[in-house]
Amino acid sequence: MKFRTPVSKKLETIIPKRLDVKWEKENGVVVVTFKKNFTRFEKLLQKILKGPENIRLRMDKQGTDIWELCDGKHSVKDICDVMNEKYKEEMEPVPQRVSGFLQILLQRQLITLERKK
Repeated sequence: MKFRTPVSKKLETIIPKRLDVKWEKENGVVVVTFKKNFTRFEKLLQKILKGPENIRLRMDKQGTDIWELCDGKHSVKDICDVMNEKYKEEMEPVPQRVSGFLQILLQRQLITLERKK
């Protein structure tokens, strides 16, 4: 399957892998629960206001598919191929959308990226 937007060769060697966080499927989409990394000020406010310590991240259908493919076996290119095949134009430009979502997961410390050996 050819992409409208070229996929970098580097994406063939990068393997996203979920970290050990709690997740489940609710109504067909993934919901990840993880501890929020509070600043000292936020931690103080959280204690005073008795706010939650955890964040529940509810993904859409595309995010759910990407999350499930972050199993340490599929490269970013593999994920792009699957998403392109399943969603076609709905997901264009696939490489940028997949990479952007993976960046969000990385920033929230929900996945790691490994190099293919």
